[in-house]
Amino acid sequence: MQLNVSPVTLAALKADGTIRCLADVKYRPVPESRHSSTAFPLARKLADEFTAALVAQLGQETATRSEEKPSSRTDTCETASAQAQAQLYAVQLHRYRMRVCFDVFLQHCTPEFRRQMDETVMRPIHVVAELGDGHRYLVDRKLPLDARVAREIARVQECDQGPRPYFTDNMVMMCYDDGVRVEDNLEDYGFSPSSRVRGRRKGDS
Repeated sequence: MQLNVSPVTLAALKADGTIRCLADVKYRPVPESRHSSTAFPLARKLADEFTAALVAQLGQETATRSEEKPSSRTDTCETASAQAQAQLYAVQLHRYRMRVCFDVFLQHCTPEFRRQMDETVMRPIHVVAELGDGHRYLVDRKLPLDARVAREIARVQECDQGPRPYFTDNMVMMCYDDGVRVEDNLEDYGFSPSSRVRGRRKGDS
């Protein structure tokens, strides 16, 4: 995976140890499926590969500066070897596209810090845009998306009580039973898959 990462995104990751990303990529699984059991593994693979490439680029960028300033070589080695973890927050299908919202945490982030960030709906959004062949991506900070992503997450939370990651599909409406997403055995809930209604709960009229 090749990344073209903006200086703003790299600076945010180094300063805060975490960023929230929103990737928009093609979705054409084989065999065809719009089930979360198919979408989640693809989303996790994307997030993990992106995080590994991002950390590698962060190390390269820091190493370049180290060559310019030899006195910072020790800090550079530590940064270049730093590890990170991607954590899925939400996956949303749009026809033949998949939007993946995930957090990247550098290794030094404490569990308490991760928990606080994980519970924060309103976060700065860094967009991961797919370029052409699907192997190259442009990553940049997109201020206008902060509120839009937060509103969408808040809307889903009205029906989905977790656990995360959240999952929605603009072609197949979600069904919920007491705040738990239901995708299988929908006949047990009195309606067919083709009649799924977003936010409908067992017992609703």
